[in-house]
Amino acid sequence: MKKLLLGAHLSIAKGLGNVHKQMYDINADCCAIFLKNQRRYESKPYNPVDVEKYKHNHKEFILNRYVSSDNKEKCGNGDMGNSDNDDRGNNSISNKDNNTTHTNNININNKYTVIDNIILPHGSYLINMASSDDSIRKKSYECLLDDMNRCKELNIKYYNLHPGSDTQKNGIRAYELVADMINKVLKETDDNINSNVNSDKSNDNNNTYIDNTNNTYKDNKPVILIENMAGQGNVLGNTFEGIKRIIDLVEDKSRIGVCLDTCHLYGAGYNISNKNTIYDGNRNCNRNRNDDDNKNITDNTDTITDKRNKYYGNFGRILDKFNNIIGIEYLKGMHINDSKEECNSRKDRHESIGKGKIGIETFRELVNDSRCRGIPLVLETPDNSKYKEEVEMLRNMAEW
Repeated sequence: MKKLLLGAHLSIAKGLGNVHKQMYDINADCCAIFLKNQRRYESKPYNPVDVEKYKHNHKEFILNRYVSSDNKEKCGNGDMGNSDNDDRGNNSISNKDNNTTHTNNININNKYTVIDNIILPHGSYLINMASSDDSIRKKSYECLLDDMNRCKELNIKYYNLHPGSDTQKNGIRAYELVADMINKVLKETDDNINSNVNSDKSNDNNNTYIDNTNNTYKDNKPVILIENMAGQGNVLGNTFEGIKRIIDLVEDKSRIGVCLDTCHLYGAGYNISNKNTIYDGNRNCNRNRNDDDNKNITDNTDTITDKRNKYYGNFGRILDKFNNIIGIEYLKGMHINDSKEECNSRKDRHESIGKGKIGIETFRELVNDSRCRGIPLVLETPDNSKYKEEVEMLRNMAEW
């Protein structure tokens, strides 16, 4: 059973080596970071010492957070097995399997540790893949390529960014421009970091193995996650149909996915709010309001992924729509935010969980939906001093 992964967007101002300490401080399972100064196209390379410190801390975090104390010594000594999770996401190791432990999305060999998805970097705000301006396009591509190579350097699997803004009013062509840049950067980053590393094939396509000698992915191909947008200005990606149009044009479907932002969904007109909703305890909800925002979403309970979620409501219906249009297999991460603005406002103004227009019941539904398990759920709420409180609140709302 997949674990509930909760975290927040954290700072690297004090160095990469400080990221995991911040995760401990807020009791997080995952986090988002900027890989460099998000306000500049160019940044100096990482200090190799900082990179090694980050990798060391990442290994320690995985062992402390995801591997039981009874099994840490086994992992360190190369006595590996296969991990199973109980209903609360706790790991236990059993069934010996060569020299690697699989625990949830984690692979551990006798020297190095990795989990594919607990660190979800956010791309620079300056990158505009939809621009047809040659100068902006060149700088955007170089910035994107640099970010992807930093992901490779840090053994990070997923990379999230905004699709861009159609400032030149290119229409359909803007989506093609986005896909063209994605295709180019995916090809550019298709090779292994170290050409001498031999690739091993795994029976589990979701797992990526770590090389014993140089601590890099043997199949290190970062996946780009397109973030949905609220719809302000000329931005792309405020509809599922628009995101699908980009994905359809990406050549390597194994390296493209989606990160959904709840505030952006609401701003774009996807009414995920469950305010004034009554639950009868049997997965049925009755909306006590005149609300036609979701009237075209089919509520076919036979198709619901998680039949145990008694809180199934408007958020679940929107995920059903996402699945029908894009495919739930493309959902690789989420940004968890309430909204200061009304539904369909086309405005992106984040609010603390339960304090905005979306309301607390949507987030209760979200953490109990199995489709939101095993992927990073990252807070981007305005008051980072409340991250620990919000993480704990969300965790306490999960009933399984």
